Amino acid sequence: MNKTAYTGFQFGPKTPQKPSEKEEEYFARKEMERRKQKHTQPQKHEQLEPAYASIKDKVIIAVLKEALPMLMLDPTKVEMKWILKALRENFGLDSSAKIVWSTYMTFREEASNKYHYFVVFKDGDKFHAANAYGRIGYPARVHDIGTFASQSEAVSKAQAKADGKLAKGYKETEVK
Repeated sequence: MNKTAYTGFQFGPKTPQKPSEKEEEYFARKEMERRKQKHTQPQKHEQLEPAYASIKDKVIIAVLKEALPMLMLDPTKVEMKWILKALRENFGLDSSAKIVWSTYMTFREEASNKYHYFVVFKDGDKFHAANAYGRIGYPARVHDIGTFASQSEAVSKAQAKADGKLAKGYKETEVK
């Protein structure tokens, strides 16, 4: 075979050609579909409801998420139960560990619908300061602030973290 006779292959970089009007419309439509799909379908790393939610809670969450994918949920007492359960499980505390101090705050502007819940538990003679945070209506992420010998020290550490969030625009919120 004569190597110079074959002209279908070109070495080196191709010079880019401007797409036709139909191709531009096609790619724009595909990009819009991709963006729409990205915002309505949960990502693999997102867990839609906590594993410890009741079947009734899971049904309610599924219906709400199907009806309104970008729902701006208000904090609820059910969600507070989930948050407290996540905090207790994360630190190995049972229901006998009493809450001696807590504050719940939200940041709800534009697409943001986030919360932080700071709490101090009394477990025997120790005090555990912790923080749960995330998007309202989604599972909590838990952060350990520390374990302290005195209640005042635990509350002051948790309050310092909470004050930092207030400075960033979070507002203290009452859960209904």
